Amino acid sequence: MDIDWDNTLEILDETIEAWIESAVRNFPNLVVAIILFLLSLVIGSLLRKFFIRVFRGTFDSEVILKITGTVLKVFVVMLGVYLALGVLNLQRAAISMLAGAGVLGIALGFAFQDTAENLIAGVVMGIRKPFHKGDLIETHDRLGYVEKLNLRNTILENFDGQRVLIPNKE
Repeated sequence: MDIDWDNTLEILDETIEAWIESAVRNFPNLVVAIILFLLSLVIGSLLRKFFIRVFRGTFDSEVILKITGTVLKVFVVMLGVYLALGVLNLQRAAISMLAGAGVLGIALGFAFQDTAENLIAGVVMGIRKPFHKGDLIETHDRLGYVEKLNLRNTILENFDGQRVLIPNKE
């Protein structure tokens, strides 16, 4: 089997030239896409800091405040990534990424259902503040004083001095 080296090198040369021409043609779009992405990072960070500063007194838990601010920042950055991919004419890639993230989110939602329920209940309890540290509460045949409320559970101290962990979904 003989290889036609001249023809092979000519095809390779034409392919490389086409790649270089495409890169030069798309360079301005790449610069704009990078600027959009970096701008979304900066705006997301500033928005997160602003949100935390404005709503510091509204949320009882610093953790809930930071999580909400971070979710806001991630949303802004993801919007920037989507816009940057649009500038590069990669909308199909962006849509595929969103579809993949949706499927992954559903799978993780089923896998971590109990943890997610406790987390969401903890966030709601942190915002609504149904009870405070030191309050006497009874839930699911457990009676005690609230020692601490975190995102996953509520810690009670019963009358025997024992610490009881109650999942927030209860």
